[in-house]
Amino acid sequence: MIAFTNEDSITRMASGMIAGTFSLVTLVVSVNQLILSQEFSQAGDFRDRLEGEIQFRQDVEDVASVPAAPAEPSRLLKLLATALQH
Repeated sequence: MIAFTNEDSITRMASGMIAGTFSLVTLVVSVNQLILSQEFSQAGDFRDRLEGEIQFRQDVEDVASVPAAPAEPSRLLKLLATALQH
C-alpha cells in the first residue's frame, strides 16, 4: 500500500494518468485513420477493383476448367500452378 502524506501527489499522479490515456487514445485514432484512409476511395474506384477481381477469377476458372475458383489464396495459387503445368 502506498501512503501519500501530500495530497498534491495523488492529484499529480491522477492527472498524469488521465493525460497519458488521452494521448494514447489520440495516437490510436490517428493511426487507425491513416490505415483506413487507404481503403476509403470513390465508389467508382472500388467498383473497378471489384470488377477486375471478378474478371480475374473468371479467367482462372476458364483456364483451370473448374466451376468456381477457391477463395483461399493458397488454394488459388495451387490451382493456378496445376493449370499451368497441364
